[in-house]
Amino acid sequence: MSRSRIGCVLIVAVIVSGCANRPGGEASGAVPDSAALASQIARLAESGDSVAIARKLHDACANQDTRQQCLEAQLVPLATQGKVRLAMGALGQVAVLDPNVRSEGHMYAHAIGIAAGKSLSNVASAFTQCSESFQSGCYHGVIQAWFAKQPAVGEEEANELCEPFRGDENQRWIRFQCVHGMGHGLTMLYKHDLREGLEGCDLLS
Repeated sequence: MSRSRIGCVLIVAVIVSGCANRPGGEASGAVPDSAALASQIARLAESGDSVAIARKLHDACANQDTRQQCLEAQLVPLATQGKVRLAMGALGQVAVLDPNVRSEGHMYAHAIGIAAGKSLSNVASAFTQCSESFQSGCYHGVIQAWFAKQPAVGEEEANELCEPFRGDENQRWIRFQCVHGMGHGLTMLYKHDLREGLEGCDLLS
């Protein structure tokens, strides 16, 4: 069995056993001054200053009842605009300032990845801006968005997904992230049916 297939099989089994992501969920309560905050974040984004964005978000999204909605309302649009690396950098800096965000970082990174996967032209262009931060949530989100577009996944689709990362051994780590994300996507596609998910892994050459 190939390393890629083993990685896919392992992650399918792990996900079925209980990994739960909550990208895009909404917290109760209203986000304060959302439009004004978005305007301020847009200005900071022009300079690419992730630290300044993080400080602004940390101050504006301090309310624990609205924190998730507030942060995602500002970080997700950055990813949608193709500024995935900036969104992930800002998230990393907010996590330094707020231990609650640090513990929930996978969820936020997942939402950023979904937005990137929906808006960018292909998986490779989104992947190159993600990072392994927060348990690789950004990578997972990109792959989830790809699977959400597929009515079904056959041998051709399964093998094309990670093809850009197969040829170069220097990209072994990002290839692992792609196949790992495929495990997430297959379990989602088949409604967490382990047998069908494993059959999806067997499509890989």
